[in-house]
Amino acid sequence: MTMRRSVSQKLMSAPAVAPGERLWVPRDGAWVQGEVLAQANTLVTLELEDGAEHELDLGFGELHRANGPGGGVGGSYDDATAMRHLNEPELLSNLRARYLADEAYTRVGTVLVAVNPLKAIPQPRMRAYADAAFGSEAPHPYDLAELCFQRLKSGAPQALVVAGESGAGKTETSKIVLAYLAWRGGGGDAGASLSAALDAVAPALEAFGNAATSRNPNSSRFGKFLKLYFDGDGRLRGGGLETYLLEVARVVRQAPGESNYHALYTLRRLKGMTPLGECRVLPGGFAYSDKAPRDKAVNAALELLIQGDASAVWRVCAAVVHLGDVLVFGEDRGQIDQHPGCPFELFARNLGFDAHFGDEVARSLAETVVRTRGESFCRALTPAQTQLAVQALARHLYGRLFDALVAACDERLRRDAAGGNPVGVLDVFGFEAFEVNGFETLLINYANEAFQQHFCDAVFAAELRLFEAEGLERPDVPAPPDSGATL
Repeated sequence: MTMRRSVSQKLMSAPAVAPGERLWVPRDGAWVQGEVLAQANTLVTLELEDGAEHELDLGFGELHRANGPGGGVGGSYDDATAMRHLNEPELLSNLRARYLADEAYTRVGTVLVAVNPLKAIPQPRMRAYADAAFGSEAPHPYDLAELCFQRLKSGAPQALVVAGESGAGKTETSKIVLAYLAWRGGGGDAGASLSAALDAVAPALEAFGNAATSRNPNSSRFGKFLKLYFDGDGRLRGGGLETYLLEVARVVRQAPGESNYHALYTLRRLKGMTPLGECRVLPGGFAYSDKAPRDKAVNAALELLIQGDASAVWRVCAAVVHLGDVLVFGEDRGQIDQHPGCPFELFARNLGFDAHFGDEVARSLAETVVRTRGESFCRALTPAQTQLAVQALARHLYGRLFDALVAACDERLRRDAAGGNPVGVLDVFGFEAFEVNGFETLLINYANEAFQQHFCDAVFAAELRLFEAEGLERPDVPAPPDSGATL
């Protein structure tokens, strides 16, 4: 097993750097370049870009050499693996140069790094990537999607993973990939039908599963794995959809400066729900949620998915919103306000409850059943406990609605998927840390950490196999030995 050099070994064998060579050094939390003036054993004196002198001790710090200009836009590198010196500051500097030139994408081997431009940028022609060798065109999600499409011919299932922090642009990147794969496998009535279904899935899931957060006005609050199945001739035959960990707590509670799910704002505008007033679960002031011209597109997508009128979906949404305004009162025993026209009465009406069943629901929310060995009896809940029960019902109701929409999406995509070869597109959560972090945040970040470790293991293993295949000496890779997620 190759061991990393100890500090004493590094002190005895510091690498030589020539005067005039450019190095990166950390300064005030950032990386800056400096030109080597002199070296005395492990101590290197540099002149930084602002003219100040800086001493770098190579015995205690890593050496980060700077590259010359690349062949890409602004002297950047389209593929970071083409750099002679690939290190953290060089990679960051290259990404910055490309970002400033409106080049959002950079290849690192078969990994595509995207820096969210936070604006619309022109998309290249899909036809330019069809049948092209990987890396022969400008870096773009089309490039990786085409690589997956070509590798399907070997009979092996393919997968694309879209990962990153919240606000990195995962949702938009996933849509770009899916649009290319649908176009690539198009043809005939089946291809056209599936393309239409894909067009419907995106706005529906985005409306009911996305919300504005402090970092992202259109943040996906769930994970999804969408598979497209192709036949032996590369024609799109069907698809499938799985989702994970919808953040149902957001339905009744949002952090300051954050919104509820977009669909609930769409409901207020689309259905003219003036009785909602100032809803407790619908904080305002969000550009995406309050002003997005997508309401009709969302409704049309729902009607395509469920093959009929979408009013039942909106009635359930209305019931959820009205639950958020239910008045709970009482001193020791919680009671629910049920007078005509109140939020609870509107909730029951939207779900089609008659008066008797509405009374039963209200009673069940204000009490709990205690079971012992030989008997069971009802115990009244306090007002605070009753309020929690109402919120739990709202969360559950919205979660079941979302599950039903996912099932409709899956059924609409399924078609003739049996026997096809799949390309999977996994869009996972980003790492998050809020002022108040709940159990759902723990699950999201734990899943992210486990996935990130799996991703790193796969990348390291693939690179080491490439070194061995080309007869090169295995590098000393300081990767953590434990592949398990860590709490």
